[in-house]
Order: sequence, then structure tokens, then C-alpha cells
Amino acid sequence: MGFFFLIIQGFHLLWSMIHLLPSMIHLLSSMINLLSSMIHLLSSMIHLLSSMIHLLSSVIHLLSSIPSLKQCAHENDIRDLLLNMSQPIIYIFCNFVKWENE
Repeated sequence: MGFFFLIIQGFHLLWSMIHLLPSMIHLLSSMINLLSSMIHLLSSMIHLLSSMIHLLSSVIHLLSSIPSLKQCAHENDIRDLLLNMSQPIIYIFCNFVKWENE
């Protein structure tokens, strides 16, 4: 009698594992999709950062091409302006990277 009970329990365990398998496959698929979305988000953030830096570079180039600004502002002032304009971008990016690592 105990032998048949073990066989029935074995089949019940096998049956439960077979029914669990599709759920595990679906979970794995969902995790892969989530990872893909996170990588896409990170890529978009890097692209955004690159675009913002390019914009900042263009603004600095524009500012440095204005003759009256060149005459009244020293080179250090223009560098300070660049640094002050880029700080919010650097702050946002660093906080995003910090949030991703948590």
C-alpha cells in the first residue's frame, strides 16, 4: 500500500511541475522583456545626454562667436558659463546612474 502511495505522490509532483513550467517560461520571458526595456531606456538617456551636450556645445560656440561678448568677457568667464550650464545635465545623469545602481 505504501509503495502505491509513493507512486501516486510521484505522479502528482510530476503533474504539478509540468503545470508550473509554462508559468516559469512566461516569467522568464517577462524578465527578458523588462531587461530589454531597461537597456532601451538607458540607451535613450545616453542619447539624450549626448544631445544635451551637443546643444550646450553649440550654445558655447554661438556665444564665443559674438564679437561683443568676446571683447567684454574673458576666456575664463566663458569657461565658467559652460561649467554652470552643464552642471544640471551632469547632476541629472549622475542621479539617474545612481538610481539604476540601487
